[in-house]
Amino acid sequence: MIEKAKEIMNILESKGYEAVMVGGCVRDKLLGLQPKDYDIATNAIPSKVIEIMKENGVKTIPTGLDFGTVTAMLDSIPFEITTYREDAKYSDRRHPDSVSYANTINEDLSRRDFTINSMAMTSEGTIIDPFDGKKDIEKGIIRCVGNPSERFREDPLRILRGIRFAAKYGFSIDYTTRIAMGNCSMLIGMISQERIFNEIKQILKHGRSNLAMFRRCNVMHMILPELCAMYDFEQNNSNHNLDLLKHTDRVIDGVEDVTLKLAAMLHDSGKPACKTYNNGTEAHYYGHEKVSAEIAENVLSRLKASNEEIELVVSLIKYHDAELTDKTVKRLAGKYGRSFVESLILLQKSDKLAQVFNPDRIKKLEDISKRLDEILLEPHNFKSLAVNGYDLMLMGIEEGPQIGVILNALLELVLEVPSLNEKDKLINIIKIFEGDEKFVGAVDV
Repeated sequence: MIEKAKEIMNILESKGYEAVMVGGCVRDKLLGLQPKDYDIATNAIPSKVIEIMKENGVKTIPTGLDFGTVTAMLDSIPFEITTYREDAKYSDRRHPDSVSYANTINEDLSRRDFTINSMAMTSEGTIIDPFDGKKDIEKGIIRCVGNPSERFREDPLRILRGIRFAAKYGFSIDYTTRIAMGNCSMLIGMISQERIFNEIKQILKHGRSNLAMFRRCNVMHMILPELCAMYDFEQNNSNHNLDLLKHTDRVIDGVEDVTLKLAAMLHDSGKPACKTYNNGTEAHYYGHEKVSAEIAENVLSRLKASNEEIELVVSLIKYHDAELTDKTVKRLAGKYGRSFVESLILLQKSDKLAQVFNPDRIKKLEDISKRLDEILLEPHNFKSLAVNGYDLMLMGIEEGPQIGVILNALLELVLEVPSLNEKDKLINIIKIFEGDEKFVGAVDV
């Protein structure tokens, strides 16, 4: 792709204009990573870019003329070409009120967020680096261009972007930049919840000890206020040797999938509200799973998560402390599906590994995981029952809620005794116990 980018640049240069690659693609090249795309900056104004590209048979799309951007399509690959610019005031804390064209690439680079994103590269490979971004990459530092408070006042999302870059590349955040993040954190309230949620997920996906990072940058109270109670919260329980924040970070780090990381992040959020003591020293957290699930639902609803994300995360949290027996696994698989059980095992294993090490607990989870195929060969949902609603109606049971109640009760029986799952046996059981409330009293998972 870089050769195609150079081809675009050469077309502009052949007409006497400057053209350089800018931003993320330069950063990633210096990090030894493969850039996903290549953005180009030039001193040619958009109308001139469109004219030159047309003369050379390159299709253009006016994707952002208000901001000086044209997209050129070369062999179906899009390249954003933006005229050197300088930004005016950011009234909406997201977009500049107006854009003026700059004369030099250095002026253009001076308006960008972080030094590692404020470099350019010529078609010959020469790096233009007026703010020492290359040195910051070598040192592993995230540092704002110019005054960090000004950068964050222009666009508060840059606060979370800075944390994301630090998480993604394993960099530290420059002290002055980090202090400005905290000082400007109230401005995060001006960002849409959808954009905040997207950044949180990206940070969780790439980083480690993220809650500690949110705390260190003094932004937790603005993005996840429900988790502030975890700060220095000692669990005072013989199963735990970490405070709640450190424990939670370790659970997050122990799973891979982003949705699982969200569940890990919120799985013990209800503990501070549920802390009680037995005999004065040993703390317990009865019912914290339910409280944590309620908090998770509120948090994710506020962040505009999808209904699917909310349902999965809340359900995982609800059962994150449940003992996984064969019967429980079958019941959960019947209600939520096999993949849910697989995710729950991963979450529980990470949770247990973030506690005082107990090999028996880990072995039990690993055993369940190894035997999952075998366990789920046994009946575990309505479809696997040897009778169905039609069979019950043939017996004279009226169509309606009673059908579901009886099937539910039968499922409970075969979960306990799989050998009962034969049509004749189940029909006989219905005939014997029909009308017995102890039998038809369905058990909710």
